[in-house]
Parts: sequence; C-alpha cells; structure tokens
Amino acid sequence: MKDKRILLGEFGRAQGVRGEIRIKSYTDDPLSIAEYAPLTDERGERIFKISSARAHQGDMIVVRIEGVNDRAAAEALTRIKLYAPRDAIAGDLVDGEFMQSDLVGLDAKVASGRTIGTVAGIENYGAGDLIAIKLEGRKHTALLPFANEFVPTVDIEGGFIIIDPPQGWDEP
Repeated sequence: MKDKRILLGEFGRAQGVRGEIRIKSYTDDPLSIAEYAPLTDERGERIFKISSARAHQGDMIVVRIEGVNDRAAAEALTRIKLYAPRDAIAGDLVDGEFMQSDLVGLDAKVASGRTIGTVAGIENYGAGDLIAIKLEGRKHTALLPFANEFVPTVDIEGGFIIIDPPQGWDEP
C-alpha cells in the first residue's frame, strides 16, 4: 500500500485569462485538497502545486497552479485527475476507520469462512453505500448494502471482509 495514490479531484475548465482553473474536489471540504501535497497526475509524473485556492460552487474550487500563468496553460490541464499519496491521507484516519480504496481486492467471505469473491469497489447511487463484490465463477458483480447488518467484519490487515447477505442477493 506504500506507493498507492488516492484520487482527490479533477481539473475542470479554465477560469478567466490569467491561468486560474477549476477543480472538482472529492474531499469532504473542497478547499482541503490543497493540503494533500504533492498532487500528481494519474501516473505520478506531473506534480501540481496549488499556490492559492478559493471556493467556487459546491464541490468546485478555483485555484492557481505554480507555473500556470495564462488561459492556454490552464486549458491544457482540463480533465487531468489529481492524486495524492495514500500516506498523506492516512494520518486523518482514526482507529477503526479505513478508506474505501483499502477494501478493493479484499476477499469476500461468508460466516463459514468460505471465500465467494473479491471486493470490486464501493458504489453509491444516492441511498447509501453499496459494496460491489465480484463473485467467483460469475460474470456479474453483486451489490450489497455496506452496513453492519450485511458486512459485520472488515479486516483490512487480514485481507478479507465477512458478509451476511440476504437470500437471493447475488442473482443477476
């Protein structure tokens, strides 16, 4: 997990003519994205240093990036996703907390200990988090509410979760 990076936002449109650009922030407080330095592109090749940031609308902020001084340079950044090292974010977690990305790849087991698949991700369509499980021997991914009732155990260090799904939950 040491080299893992976490997606924190994405550059949007240029703002004005002096090099400012919008960022759609995925952090709880949109302005806090600037605190998670260094921000890089997906490959970790380009580093972006935010020299100033201000709130815009909802989860959007407007920033100045060091070295970006005109609209054309800002426009060249549009759609680039912004990542930070997982270690820079992990310090914000308290005991018992984890990041959703920590779950991806964990074995999904039932109470008997039998592995039935792996965690593919976390989805949210507005009514709460759902854990997506890629079932062994099946093409489809099954969704299960991510609540203690259905996912009573999450053991990141052990590499597994225990699920207690309702009857028929895994039917396509």
